[in-house]
Amino acid sequence: MPPPRVPQPAAPPPSAPSHLGPDGALQAYGVVPGSQQRSAGPYGQQPPYGQQAPYGQSLNGSPWATAPGKGPLSPVAPLSPKRSEAGLVIGVAALLVLSLVIGVAFATGSVQKLFAQPAASSPAATPAATTTPTTSPSPTSTSTSGVVISKPPVPAPTATVQRSYDSPDRPKPAIPAVKPPGFVNPPAGSGLARYTKQALSWADCTVNKQAVKCASIAAPLDYAAPDAQALTLKLVMVPATTSPRLGTIFVNPGGPGEPGTTLAVSFQRTGLEQYDIVGWDPRGSGGSTPVVCENGPAVDQLMQLDQSPDNAAEKQALIDGWKAFGASCLAKSGALLQHIATVDTVQDLDLMRQLLGDAKLNYLGYSYGTYIGAVYADKYPSKVGRLVLDSAVNITRDESVIQASGFDLALGNYAQYCASKACSLGSTKQQVLDRITKLLEGLDASPLPGDSTRKLTQSLAADGIAIFLYADSQYWDQLTQALEKAVAGDGRYLLYYSDQLRGRGSDGQYETSFFAFPAIGCADSQDDGIGRAFSDWASDEKKAPIFGKYFGPNVVRVQWPAQGTPPFDITAKGAAPIVVVGATGDSATPYQYAAWMADQLDSGVLVTYDGNGHATYGGKSACVDKAVVAYLGKGRVPPDGLFCTK
Repeated sequence: MPPPRVPQPAAPPPSAPSHLGPDGALQAYGVVPGSQQRSAGPYGQQPPYGQQAPYGQSLNGSPWATAPGKGPLSPVAPLSPKRSEAGLVIGVAALLVLSLVIGVAFATGSVQKLFAQPAASSPAATPAATTTPTTSPSPTSTSTSGVVISKPPVPAPTATVQRSYDSPDRPKPAIPAVKPPGFVNPPAGSGLARYTKQALSWADCTVNKQAVKCASIAAPLDYAAPDAQALTLKLVMVPATTSPRLGTIFVNPGGPGEPGTTLAVSFQRTGLEQYDIVGWDPRGSGGSTPVVCENGPAVDQLMQLDQSPDNAAEKQALIDGWKAFGASCLAKSGALLQHIATVDTVQDLDLMRQLLGDAKLNYLGYSYGTYIGAVYADKYPSKVGRLVLDSAVNITRDESVIQASGFDLALGNYAQYCASKACSLGSTKQQVLDRITKLLEGLDASPLPGDSTRKLTQSLAADGIAIFLYADSQYWDQLTQALEKAVAGDGRYLLYYSDQLRGRGSDGQYETSFFAFPAIGCADSQDDGIGRAFSDWASDEKKAPIFGKYFGPNVVRVQWPAQGTPPFDITAKGAAPIVVVGATGDSATPYQYAAWMADQLDSGVLVTYDGNGHATYGGKSACVDKAVVAYLGKGRVPPDGLFCTK
């Protein structure tokens, strides 16, 4: 693939973000310029199951609870975060299986944690970009006066690892004849027409205390066998409030497996009032037909295992634990596991487009949601309307930049912030990093008391830290407090935040996103077996010495009891312009992924936000917000390389 185009800027370009070293390489623990406090977006993604994930995920809800008399962090308080949107990913081709560490390996994908909307604060003083994009006849137009156009230097992706993708250790058991909730009989008729002609009836409902419209439809479990088993998809619509109505914008929060129905309610639609906003729970999640696995205490026991094993006994326990988990999912979900890949979901998305009467698909997806959008554009290029893909995942086969690299980068940004605030963890960035790694290393041998049944292990502590790295600095003081509590011997706080990342409720039950995340990620990928998973982990630690180590090997995918989709190239040749948004300080989906996606998509247009956090559109950057609204609302394609600093 040729190197990305770097158009001649209409104004002097800003210097490349400081966290990008020579040729776009991530610097260890680099700091993004302008990383001061600013409004956090509601969409994020999430991370790890002892495996890394390739797509991104989200933090929705408000894990930052305050209990009377308890201070700002109170995991024991009855104020559990309110979940509203969704969130991280697992893999595609060679990388989209990557291992988001969550969902970020367990989590934004499955556990959407929506940060409360704080007051916006001024960003750092770096070269200012005009916030008003202008109409461009083509995605490569650069004749835009007053707009900073710059593509930070990122090397073109190359296949860095040879793989066979024969999944040698995945079992091939018989499929049990079980029917998870939502399995239904197909609509009347025959063939796919029985689905495209079904009635779509919207009913009044309430989601997060907001009056909206709800509907459920049937979709074929297997699109190749439309007269066989059907499943259920749940949709939520926030109707247009301004005439004339322009159609529908579908939204997806990522994960994989985060419910999208709540995202429709909280989605920032200022300037888009002429559209119905529709979110859906993808197959396998939320109110649609969910993946069902062993839940509760069995999952708690699994999570207490060392996800980054140090010896043969811990290694075997981890392998056995995740294999048993996969077997429980097959026993309770049956054939659903065979038909839950993104290629199935994009067929659902096209079915919904038809039922809503839209000639073209208008869509905004975050994190793993960018994979849904990219695959849709590749499979249905003539049906692409206006697509925005925010916090892009890796659709190439390049493995030089992994998700853990983004989390190491974000942790370095936090450490710099903590040191600048004279926090107790250290007076320099390196001292803070050293204190954190010392804490994590100590937890490996001596976990801290957590709640009545669980301890704060090294792996759970890493998750409790990771959730804060989806946001920018406005929540980092709370991370400092949680770390200080752990250093003092109190593990409740980091355990509480780990639960938020993984979607564990106060009743000990895990959300459907926890189970949908591995099921979708494994269905989207093939692998090279258990041995290769451990050698990949050793390689990951060299690329990202902190989270590359603590995220551990991906032993879920390599022994999942269902086969995955073979790798395929995604170019979306012939599609209308597709706007790809990337943030230079994104933890869950490193900036390089956005640059690569925009270049690989035939009609990709890159918009860069020079700042921290995962997922940008929706209050984090006025420049990005205006560019997105101008495109979705008016069809104005932003200039390729639009560079936003605030």
